[in-house]
Amino acid sequence: NIMAYARENLVKNAIYQSLIDASNGIQTFKVMKTTLSPPNHETNADSCYYCHGTAVQVKGSRTVETDMGEMEIPVLSGWPNQGVGRFNPDGSKGSCTACHTRHQFSIEMARKPYTCSECHKGPDVPAYPVYQVSKHGNVASSLDEEWHFDAVPWAIGKDFTAPTCAVCHVSLLVNGDGEAVAERSHRMNDRLPWRLFAVIYAHAHPKSPNTSILRTKSGLPLPAELTGEVASQYLIDAAEQKKRLRTMKKICLSGEYHKDFQRYDAHGHPDHLFRVGPRRSHGTGTERQPFQ
Repeated sequence: NIMAYARENLVKNAIYQSLIDASNGIQTFKVMKTTLSPPNHETNADSCYYCHGTAVQVKGSRTVETDMGEMEIPVLSGWPNQGVGRFNPDGSKGSCTACHTRHQFSIEMARKPYTCSECHKGPDVPAYPVYQVSKHGNVASSLDEEWHFDAVPWAIGKDFTAPTCAVCHVSLLVNGDGEAVAERSHRMNDRLPWRLFAVIYAHAHPKSPNTSILRTKSGLPLPAELTGEVASQYLIDAAEQKKRLRTMKKICLSGEYHKDFQRYDAHGHPDHLFRVGPRRSHGTGTERQPFQ
């Protein structure tokens, strides 16, 4: 799962580490020279690694008084943290609480785009702001109080009437007849042919979730050269891209609307956004609503 590699892909990439130092480090100017001091651990933990995940390690133990008497608890470094690529003391990677917040572990919360905005809001990953000002985001923010975010399976046009992050990326979806349209996945890129917010150019998704292994011809740890030439041996091929696109189209084409779908250029890239419109209804207003 590429999410579980969020920390490793950041830590093991020299270019990304230099970006962290430039953003979080301390600039000083002395004797007509600017120097950059590395950021401290706490600064990085509260910024980049808040979402990418810290390395939680057991440093010892301490005794605390509780209602049940004295208890010995571990002393942890890198804690608390809910970063999706967190390194855990047992050697595992990842954190469910990035999307399913502790104590409730709510599927409703995980499905709402506001949960995704926690880490996809900044200028480096502006997915949520883009969604927020889209027509889909407008419908969601206006009507989501009427939606059934806890329904399983999730019925298109019945439980919700516009796509959210979870709809397109991960959720188990069914049509009005209860037939599966898309299977559940916790890998956010399963249905995506392209990385649109990639460094430095949009390109096909990497084959491996471990993107620290990517190398361009010139040796950069990136999926593409600064000139735009992609490291194709590390990226999914055209057949896999078509497979993922078919799944995404199947989601978009489920619901009560005509199939005025998007056009593609000669390279298979979208030349405008999805255009889907509802069929005109003359019913009582209680029928299943169109999926926008």
